[in-house]
Amino acid sequence: MINRKAINPTNIIYVILIIFLFLNIFSVINYINATIEPLVILTFILIMLISIFEIIKDKLPYSLNKTFWYYNLIFNFFAPMIQYLTNYEMWGRQTESFSYLSANLLILFSFLIYKLVYKSISKKNIEINNSFSINVPSIYLIIMFIISIICYGLAVNQIGFLGMLSRTENSYKFFTDSTTNTIVTHLIKCIPVYTFLLFFLKKRKLNIWSIILLIIIILLNFPTSTTRFWMGAILIGLFLLIFYKLVNKGRVYDILILVIFTIIFPMLFVFKFHDINYFLENGIELESITESFNSVDYDAYSMIYRSIEYVDTNGIIYGKQVVGSVLFLIPRSIWPTKPYPTGELIASSQGQNYTNVSCPFVSEGYVNFGVFGVVIFQAILSLICSKLDKIYWTRNDKSIYLKILYPFLMGFLIYFLRGALHPAVVYLFCFCIPILFIYFINFIKKMRGKMI
Repeated sequence: MINRKAINPTNIIYVILIIFLFLNIFSVINYINATIEPLVILTFILIMLISIFEIIKDKLPYSLNKTFWYYNLIFNFFAPMIQYLTNYEMWGRQTESFSYLSANLLILFSFLIYKLVYKSISKKNIEINNSFSINVPSIYLIIMFIISIICYGLAVNQIGFLGMLSRTENSYKFFTDSTTNTIVTHLIKCIPVYTFLLFFLKKRKLNIWSIILLIIIILLNFPTSTTRFWMGAILIGLFLLIFYKLVNKGRVYDILILVIFTIIFPMLFVFKFHDINYFLENGIELESITESFNSVDYDAYSMIYRSIEYVDTNGIIYGKQVVGSVLFLIPRSIWPTKPYPTGELIASSQGQNYTNVSCPFVSEGYVNFGVFGVVIFQAILSLICSKLDKIYWTRNDKSIYLKILYPFLMGFLIYFLRGALHPAVVYLFCFCIPILFIYFINFIKKMRGKMI
């Protein structure tokens, strides 16, 4: 008997999209690298099979665990497999098969640690339930709406309306200190997001106020004008919250992730270098999927074997980069030797002029503490993903803060996995400021009540 769930339209689209991506890998056979090593291909296939198996195994509509495996399928299999077969030189660096093999073995080892920890935490008896509402007094809604309008006004005053549409003109300068400026800038961008959620989640439907806020959110976080991972986290989170009934059926989230990181993500790369007028005059020339994977958009995998090379040459740095990421709020004027992002550290040490590169989470662990660091980093990551997945999808009204934040963590997790750790921590902190403030106020109220 045919399983009706298996022929759900979203499942069919998902299968077609997966087949399409695999065909693009086989399409590079005409440009195949003559020096390929069977063992490298074998380890790539293992990464693919494990990732696909874990994605299928995860029955939740969306989860941090599923996002983790999609990241590995795309950034640690699809992209590097094509780069290897076509002998693509990332950042102009020629790479030997041994480097690919060492990176793949480190990735597979990280899989083992992640799985051992995740499996040890029981996920049984999860009652799928992400439908919730919040009740906020009208006066709070009015105040937040006014603050959101002010945020939009501050942005327009800084960069103008056209600056919101182009990354080359989207440069906020509220403060001279870069960290302070980044925090204020992204706080302005995310306050309207929380205001929208307060309006929308009150009755789980759109009204004129929430539509106005949605327009403001899109303008402040426009896809062609802001950091793609920040924009992705915002828009993915909003999509999951607004269309929660649709997302709970079929493979809507799966399709969304694949489309974003194989089509939309590389398309937006060109907006880093040209303003909106350039594209109005010249149009946008789209590359094939294969050509898109052969680009610095997908440099994360290359930074894994470069981190191995860095440690071989310089040794591990015993947590220096972690300390720099955790204490990011300390200005460089006070802490002149404050570490720069790990990707920048590796690129500079290896003579690369352009240093704004990624550094995957697994590389952060390896650079800081070697193989032991990979164990610690992956164990912590697996523990957090498992715990948050279980709390979110279980009926628990006490976890309202997490229920609001969780959908946005899908995009932020991808940012953490791609790296570097330092900017990922900064951006997540910026986004969490409003909800941390609300939690702090409520905590003070409860403590006062107990004291009285």
